[in-house]
Amino acid sequence: AAGGEGVAVKKKKKPKPPPRPKTPPRPKTDAEKFAALMEAEEWEKAAHFAATSASQELRTRETVVAFQAAKATDGGKPPVLRYFGALLALKGGLTHDEGVALATPMVAQGQLPLLQRWIGEGRLRPSEQLADVLCDAERGGPAAALPMYREAGVDEKATLCLVETGDLEALREESRKEDPASKPDWLALLGRLCAARGARRARPLLDALYALPPPPTPPDDPTDALEVASYNIELAHAPPPMPPLEAIVGTLLDHGGLPLATELATNSLELGSGEISGGLQTRLLAAHLAEDRAAGEKLLDADTFPEADPQATAQTCEELGLYARAIRLHPSADEVGRLICESAVDVSTAVEAIGRMGPPQGLAAVGRLVDTDTPEAAAKAVAAAIALHGTLGHSELASLFRPKEAGDNRERALLGYLRARLAAAGDDA
Repeated sequence: AAGGEGVAVKKKKKPKPPPRPKTPPRPKTDAEKFAALMEAEEWEKAAHFAATSASQELRTRETVVAFQAAKATDGGKPPVLRYFGALLALKGGLTHDEGVALATPMVAQGQLPLLQRWIGEGRLRPSEQLADVLCDAERGGPAAALPMYREAGVDEKATLCLVETGDLEALREESRKEDPASKPDWLALLGRLCAARGARRARPLLDALYALPPPPTPPDDPTDALEVASYNIELAHAPPPMPPLEAIVGTLLDHGGLPLATELATNSLELGSGEISGGLQTRLLAAHLAEDRAAGEKLLDADTFPEADPQATAQTCEELGLYARAIRLHPSADEVGRLICESAVDVSTAVEAIGRMGPPQGLAAVGRLVDTDTPEAAAKAVAAAIALHGTLGHSELASLFRPKEAGDNRERALLGYLRARLAAAGDDA
C-alpha cells in the first residue's frame, strides 16, 4: 500500500536480565543446633554436642538447667547424667557452675567418695561454693570441705568444719594462734554451729566434749608453792572443761534441736545428776507439746520432766486447746473454775475437776458455771450437782440455782437438778 500502510513492524524484545544468584542459607548457630537436638529428644547427641562444640558457647549454667529439666521418655539414663558424663570425658574438666550442679545431687545420693576422687583427678574445680555443697554431706562432708575453705581463705567456714567434726585439738591450736592467744569457748562454738548448720549436726562435737578429761585437781595445800605452781602449769595446758549441761541443752533448744536436747536432758535425769533445772524441764515439755501434742502428752503421763512447773505447763496446754490437761495440771482452784466454763470442756471433765476440790472450792466452781448463764455451762453445773450433792450439800447447791428472773438458765438448771434428785433419791430428795 502506498506510504507503507498496513505493514506490521516487529518490536525487538528486551533481553531478560541475568538470574540473581541464590543467597546461601544462613548456617545454624550452635545454640540452634542444640535446641533442635533437645526438641527431638536426641539426648545423647545433644549432650555430646553441648560438651564438645567448637565454640564452647553452650558450656553455661542455662545448658545445665535445660538438661535438668529434660525427662527421658524411654526410661533410660536421665539427660542431665548423660551431659555430665560427656563433660567428665573431657580433658579440661568441668567449669565451676557445672561442678556445683553435678555435686549437689551426688551429695544428696551419698556419693561423696566419688566426688572426692574426681576433685583429686582435677575434673572438678575447688571453690567455696563447691565446698558448701560438700559440707551438706553429714558423713565426711565437713572434712572434705575444710581444705577448700582454707584455700579460699574462708576462715569462719573452715572453723565451723572443725567444730562440726569435733576436732577440739585443732580448735585449741587455732585459738593459740590468735593475738592474744586464747582458749576456745565450747558453748559459743556450739551456738555458732547450730545457727549455721543446724543443731542436728552437733553430735560429733558433743561426743568430743563428753570425752574431755576432767579439769586438774587443785592442790590440797594452797600454801605449798611447788604444788600450786605445778597445778597452774597443768591448768594452763589443759583444755577448757565441758560447759554445764544446762547451758548445752538450752543452746540446742534455742536452735531447734529438740530431739538432741531431750536425749541429753533425759539421760541426765535418769542418772539423777541434778543438772537440768525445773525451768529448763518446763521449756522442754512446752516445746514437745507445741511440736507434737500426742508425744507431749505421753511425756506428761510418764512424768519425764518431774520438776516442770505445773502452772506454766497448764498455761501451755490451755493455749494449745488441751483443756482437760490444763485442768488437771492447774494448782489453782480458781483457774480450774475458770477453765471448766470453757465451751470446749465436756461435762465429764468438769464434774471430775469439781470432784477433786473440797466443798468450798467445789461450790464456788458450780456457782461459776451457773453464773456463766449458758445452756452448756448449766448442763455441767447440773451434772456436777447431781453427782456431788453428797459432798457439796443439797441445800447449798439448790441455792446456787436460784433464778434471777423467770425463764433464765438458772431456772431450767434448778428444775433439771431437782427432777434428777427426785428420780434418784426419792424421799431423801
